[in-house]
Amino acid sequence: TNIDKILLWHFLGAIPLAIYSFAITPIQHIQKALKISETLAFPKFADQKKETLKKNLLPKIFKFSIVLIVPVVIYILLAPLVYKLVFPQYLESIKYTQYYALVLLLFPKRLLGQVLIAHTKTKSIYILTTTNIILKILLLFTLLPLYGIWGAIVALILPQVFTIPLEFYLFKKM
Repeated sequence: TNIDKILLWHFLGAIPLAIYSFAITPIQHIQKALKISETLAFPKFADQKKETLKKNLLPKIFKFSIVLIVPVVIYILLAPLVYKLVFPQYLESIKYTQYYALVLLLFPKRLLGQVLIAHTKTKSIYILTTTNIILKILLLFTLLPLYGIWGAIVALILPQVFTIPLEFYLFKKM
């Protein structure tokens, strides 16, 4: 889970690592808060039949994604002000945190993973997890040395984007 920080330290050093950490940490805390929705949904997913989930879940995920646009835009707009007040020595983190905030729009797709877990689709879960980790590591090793912090941010977002079709496929196939 910390390969990005280890590689960033190795390739770029302590100061870029601090800038990166201050950029991604607020978003990670927001993701932890959103994770409550996964916890609340899990028992409902376990109780529902697969056919019902396949029919009803995708529109709900789409609506959840639309609802998240407003808080993400607010975060992007307020980040410069908050960083100037709270982290004045890390103003360089602002542009990175604003870009990384876009990953929050992908959060609702995680509900598909919860469905797979709730219905004990172990093979599908392994496929998703392994694909995501391999993509992240490959992208970190290629983008980080070339693009620095931007490469690390992109390497965190792209695996989630690339695995969307795989998640939908595994969800539909279950």
